[in-house]
Amino acid sequence: MPIGTDQAMQLSPAGPAMRPEWSMHLVMDVALGTSVESILESHQLAHHRFEEIVQIPTFVLQVEELRGKLARDGATFKLKAQLQADFYLAEVHKKIMDPTTDQRVFTRLVEDVVRWGGLDAPAAVGAQGSGGGFQINIMFSGSAPASSGRAITIDGD
Repeated sequence: MPIGTDQAMQLSPAGPAMRPEWSMHLVMDVALGTSVESILESHQLAHHRFEEIVQIPTFVLQVEELRGKLARDGATFKLKAQLQADFYLAEVHKKIMDPTTDQRVFTRLVEDVVRWGGLDAPAAVGAQGSGGGFQINIMFSGSAPASSGRAITIDGD
């Protein structure tokens, strides 16, 4: 028996149960110092829930990063576009999970999300963490460890 769109959204890894309980718009409002009353109304939050969210370390970090970006660059076009994209991503997810979405649209949306997430580019050769290289450290008796700044590098074939 096929599941409905609402059920699919709840079971999806990107569904509401697996997403943070805040949007970038909430982060922006807090970073800009918007009044609590206005935030509660526009984000449809209860005061106690808002107080819980603003204590979450990940949320605090996002607010601080955004404040730094705003102090450096101001409210740039790129930042505004990122906020809109954050909102549109939820709409894209609804379309992907909707069984009535045309298969070509579905495929394109999935490809776009993969590309936006940076999952379509192959790992760079020799990139950190790629597992493609190695390093050997040889310590001779009486020599200082490399961390002391007295390391000797010998290149060879």
